[in-house]
Amino acid sequence: MTLLLALVAPALAQDAPCDASFDINRFIEGMNLVDASFEAFDAENAKVVLKSMYTDMACLEDRVHPRHLVRYARQRAMSAFFDQDELEMGYWAQLAGVDPDMPWPASVTPDHPVRDQLTFVLMEDPLTVDGVLTPPKGGGILLDGTLLLEPTTTPDAPHFVQVVDKNVTVLSSRWQDGVVFPSALLAKVGEPPTAIRNYTPPDPNLDPTQTVTIDAAELARRQASREEAEEQLAAARERAEAALEKERERSAKREAREARRAKRRGEEVSDDAVVEVDPNKEDVQTEWLELDFDGDKERLSELDSLEKGTAEVACEDIRRLEPRALIGRLTDQQILCLELLLRRAERLTEKNKVSRVLMADAWSKKDLDRWEAAVRRHLDEIDRSDADLAYIYARFLAQRTEEHIPDAIRWSNVALTNAHQWVGDTHVDRVYALHRINAVAAQRLWLAAEEDVLDRGKGQGDLTRANFWRNQTKSLSREWLAFAVAAGKDPAASLDLCMSAAGTTGYCEVQ
Repeated sequence: MTLLLALVAPALAQDAPCDASFDINRFIEGMNLVDASFEAFDAENAKVVLKSMYTDMACLEDRVHPRHLVRYARQRAMSAFFDQDELEMGYWAQLAGVDPDMPWPASVTPDHPVRDQLTFVLMEDPLTVDGVLTPPKGGGILLDGTLLLEPTTTPDAPHFVQVVDKNVTVLSSRWQDGVVFPSALLAKVGEPPTAIRNYTPPDPNLDPTQTVTIDAAELARRQASREEAEEQLAAARERAEAALEKERERSAKREAREARRAKRRGEEVSDDAVVEVDPNKEDVQTEWLELDFDGDKERLSELDSLEKGTAEVACEDIRRLEPRALIGRLTDQQILCLELLLRRAERLTEKNKVSRVLMADAWSKKDLDRWEAAVRRHLDEIDRSDADLAYIYARFLAQRTEEHIPDAIRWSNVALTNAHQWVGDTHVDRVYALHRINAVAAQRLWLAAEEDVLDRGKGQGDLTRANFWRNQTKSLSREWLAFAVAAGKDPAASLDLCMSAAGTTGYCEVQ
């Protein structure tokens, strides 16, 4: 149970800083716990641990062996089997099939229904995308535990990518979906990477259930690195607190000065005029800002009175800045102050409030570049579980050029994952719209790739990309069609798109 809590706790905070104690052995112990959960017929507990490890694996500083990933992928496929999620099972089966000879746990016998089901999964052929890998100088890129020299991966499959230096020390770890390499690791032209001198291929006989011995010097290096980071963070906090204290003092002096002036003018001074708002107190009342601001604007009829005496409002008082943000009246100084406050805020709840004020101001000013950057930061770094925000952002990206389409599909899928937040007609209309975004976005990339083939001749890269996006269009349009039929929506548009991509009515038949 202690291990389970240690594994799950980091997942409770979206995009929280890396858990420095999560290493390769924590990963192995977590998978051992998952096997034990399956043997005890506790599939729900296994699912929770698997998902928390998925997030924490971005923190790994150890090189991951292919067999560790195959074992994890098998467990994800088994979890999807118990959830009766055929698509998810097929997705993880692509990675699980990398090493079909690796032994299964004793409880998963050859006639186990999961193993039987996996035999029916159609394995995708690897694809090589255009471009050249760009590892650090002298270093390399490991894909699923093995050195990668050209951008060849399996589409519609999860991959674990680690960037290493010339000593095969892990610099970064991340999950990758199919052939979508991060832009930092792929260039259009250049010299392809060569083998790393110190690289040794993974042991094909490794037992993925056994813990790994981590070099003592490496452990000492990590400890020193953590201590240095903690010292830097402590120093930054002290500087931020000192700056806050000075701002509080200046604010109190301004309030007192204004109170004295008011008394000289014979005006009545409210006790509230000199009350200081502490932004670190949990009981400070805050407003939840939505992205539909029309109703809020109508309620702000006293703009002139609102702005009187607010030229020097401290940005830590979010309550007083919310109405100004809703009508796009934040000053450049206030925006800069909020950006600094967001950067030094420690609690995600505080980051959430500040980020939403900045998004509201950018939207009201129709500053779409700043709004897009603020939304992307909010979803990537603060809270990607907000279905409304992911939905709006996906629709925004879907209306832009082809280079934004993969991101539109990405955030559309994030919104679909959190669609349980919607109810009734809102749920039906938005899920239908998200399926449409996915299908039409894939079609745009398919048609664009085919045009490239026609313009430049049948280059293998262009032809491969066209085939990939045609398959994506076929799959995503069928999902759109299935939802339209189930929800009682007009299926004509989704059926036409499905048939154009599949070339047959049989594939697009939905019961």
